[in-house]
Amino acid sequence: MLERGHNPTVHVSEQQVIARAQDVSVILLNTVTFVASISALLLPNTPESNIGLVALGLLAGWSCYRLVTRSRSTTARLIDFGYVLAVAAGIPIFGTDPQLLYTNSVPQVIAGVAVVTCAIAYPPKISFPAAVAITASYMVGCAQVVGWSDVVGWSEVIRIPMLVPMLAVEWVVTTVLVLTARTVARRVDQARADNRDAALRDAIAAAVRDHELEHMALVHDTAASTLRIVGEGAEVSPERIAAQARRDLALLANEPVGLDAKSPADITAAIRAEAQHARTPVELTGLTRLILDGHTANAIVAVVREALNNADKHAQASRIVIDVSPTAVTVSDDGVGFDPVSTTLGHGVAESIVGRMRRAHGTASVRSSPGGGTVVTVNWHQLQRSTPGAPTIADVDQLTERILARFGLGIVAFAFVQLATIVPYAAASSDHPAAQFGLGGLAALVALGGIPRVLGRKPDLTIPALILMAVVIFVQAELLPDALLGGLAQWPLAATALCILPYLLRIRPIFAAGVLLTFWLGTAIMNFVHEPGIATAYNLSLYTAGIVVVQIFVLAFPVLLRDANATAAEEIRDRWAKDSQRRITEALHDDYVRRTSKLIRGVFPLLQSLSTGTMDADIRRRARIESRRLRLYIFQARTSAHPLITDLQPAIDDADERGVVVSLNADDNLPRLDREERRRLLEPIESTLERAVDYARIGLTVVPGELIASIICDDPGTPVQPRPGDTDEPRIEVTEIGGAVWISVHHPLPVDTRVEEHAEIA
Repeated sequence: MLERGHNPTVHVSEQQVIARAQDVSVILLNTVTFVASISALLLPNTPESNIGLVALGLLAGWSCYRLVTRSRSTTARLIDFGYVLAVAAGIPIFGTDPQLLYTNSVPQVIAGVAVVTCAIAYPPKISFPAAVAITASYMVGCAQVVGWSDVVGWSEVIRIPMLVPMLAVEWVVTTVLVLTARTVARRVDQARADNRDAALRDAIAAAVRDHELEHMALVHDTAASTLRIVGEGAEVSPERIAAQARRDLALLANEPVGLDAKSPADITAAIRAEAQHARTPVELTGLTRLILDGHTANAIVAVVREALNNADKHAQASRIVIDVSPTAVTVSDDGVGFDPVSTTLGHGVAESIVGRMRRAHGTASVRSSPGGGTVVTVNWHQLQRSTPGAPTIADVDQLTERILARFGLGIVAFAFVQLATIVPYAAASSDHPAAQFGLGGLAALVALGGIPRVLGRKPDLTIPALILMAVVIFVQAELLPDALLGGLAQWPLAATALCILPYLLRIRPIFAAGVLLTFWLGTAIMNFVHEPGIATAYNLSLYTAGIVVVQIFVLAFPVLLRDANATAAEEIRDRWAKDSQRRITEALHDDYVRRTSKLIRGVFPLLQSLSTGTMDADIRRRARIESRRLRLYIFQARTSAHPLITDLQPAIDDADERGVVVSLNADDNLPRLDREERRRLLEPIESTLERAVDYARIGLTVVPGELIASIICDDPGTPVQPRPGDTDEPRIEVTEIGGAVWISVHHPLPVDTRVEEHAEIA
């Protein structure tokens, strides 16, 4: 089991979202401050005092510095918060006209955006007190202009537009949006962690299984082969056996001669060293030097070693040629060859050659014919291994999509809140209250129509919605007295972007910004035509700083979000790669120690004796015994993981607990069946095994056109009945012999199953 405490990647995406939000807050606040300060400095006679001019100059200078450095240091952020409080409390420095409190001003813009940026950058336990402090400072500034009685009076609170929305609307909505993004990121992080745990378990299991197969192949190619030669009394000089035994000891001790699995290696030199152990003359052609990564090189050299072993043992060849090219190694002999279709290929070809290259992400083919020699060709692909469960681009897009959908829905909700807040004020201030409410309803429908677009569904109402909103903007301005233009009564100045933003979040940011600016410029030009003058220009510039700049940042949110998620995914990949490699290495080390301990008892001492050149009758006898034990060891390890064997194992274990002696024989080339096919094949065998008393012999055999599962046991009366079989059910044959029963279940296979299997390796 994997411990969650070991997981190195929980909350990575959330941390990246927080980091990007803090970056955005720094840029947004200081961009708004810079634009508002410059706009005020460009307006003649604004502010009225030299202190105000100095204050605006300092604000412009500091915000410019912050935009250049973008530091997230505590000191810089405290200075930012300090100047926001100072500006909010120092309203008279920027203007003493009470009308500024009811239209627009530098303090309103900076304080309002500061509440939003606090909610973006910090959790509620920090942003809420900060928003309260900013609101209190703004109230102090307002009191210096109109007096505390007007500020705390209910009617005046309604007239001062920043007080209530600053805390009750802007902070609440922004906080909800940010918390939503963080919650989604946290859930995705947790899901990634869970998926990664499962993937890592599978990767460890696969790595251990591959290591097991590789270990079996190595034992087959080295100790089993050497001991078989000695045990069968082959005419080989003690010196050659000694050299081969020393090589076997080095390889089995996980110390490949000249090949480190983590370091590049020259496979030509390694193949040349292996050729020295061959009894058949070997000629090496092609490249005199070829550097490959250690993992690939180890596999190729091991395949060449087994091809040489097979040629020595079976080919009766007079010459072997090994050709090394940039992408392949070919081992050819002029021996007797074999028929790859009719010959049962053993562990040497199936696992030591074909299986080994498959595990190394390469391929191997064995071509032969009777009397035509044998050619083994190895190809490889040096592929970078992926990290188990690592997030992909699709994963990043999915996280972005989930946050973006919720963000868009939040904007729609914010639009409704904004309309509910400011449309009644416009209706009370206008000569056409019913028309104002009607136009507000149309704007609400525009916002509502953006929900399918936010969710990526049909219908796409973007064009009709933009046209309708343009009509609302024009008619609403025409119904207002010119004196109210640019103030709170002209509610489309604040609400238009919220209504159309849901339609713009899924298009390219540059096009979305163009649409947003077109609406804003159209409204600004219309206002300027109705009320030309520097005051209108100033008011519009402050709206640009306080509203349009914020909206542009909202449009950039999908890009910033995807960047944050991509960064998080990259960080996760790096962390997972290191942690996965460590975990897999530990598992392989434990597996290696466990397997090596089985060899130390008999194989290692015998190889050590052979490595000294000692070879007598006792050593040959011991070699023969160990060779047989190794062949059984390899067979059991190779077949134990096959699904058919795995499915049978519980029934075998139950019989063993009852004292039944169970033996199992299985062919090397068992086909892969699906779960239901395995159930139909094994069910009669398992039900018969349940009734066995003393012994049971089980066999799994592949013959042309059939896979046969059979059992012979002492059964007083089997419940299994003969069946002719059809396309859905296997044929069952039942034979009773004295006190024993013989059940054979015949599962049909494609006629060319064996041919296809050998074609893969032939």
